[in-house]
Amino acid sequence: SEVLTLSERIDISQRDEIIFMEEWLEHRDQPVPEDRHLRVMTMPGLVSPENFERLTEARDRDFDRLFLEFMIGHHLGAISMVDDLFDDPRAGQESDIFRFATDVAADQLDEIHVMERLLADFRTQPAGVPLP
Repeated sequence: SEVLTLSERIDISQRDEIIFMEEWLEHRDQPVPEDRHLRVMTMPGLVSPENFERLTEARDRDFDRLFLEFMIGHHLGAISMVDDLFDDPRAGQESDIFRFATDVAADQLDEIHVMERLLADFRTQPAGVPLP
């Protein structure tokens, strides 16, 4: 389905983003959060444990719909963080981080548009008809 293809693309791009951010921190002798720290961090757009449980229990179209809704929120959180970065006139000025942050925001917006279209398809397709 389109949702699966989109989720695979998101997975690849977010892995690349994480690698970039980890390397950026390492090159500046900054601590890189460990997995155990990531589980307790808060940031805009993270899915709550309750909503993650709902997603885990959902199946078929319900899973796809929840995934899209939660991922839109996740992407909006990333855009919010980019906006916060550029709200400080001293931040994000290094060319690599400027390019990274603007690319993240553009990619997230593009994916949000795709996800919104897929959600609209859910509203127009009867429950028994598979999405493309």
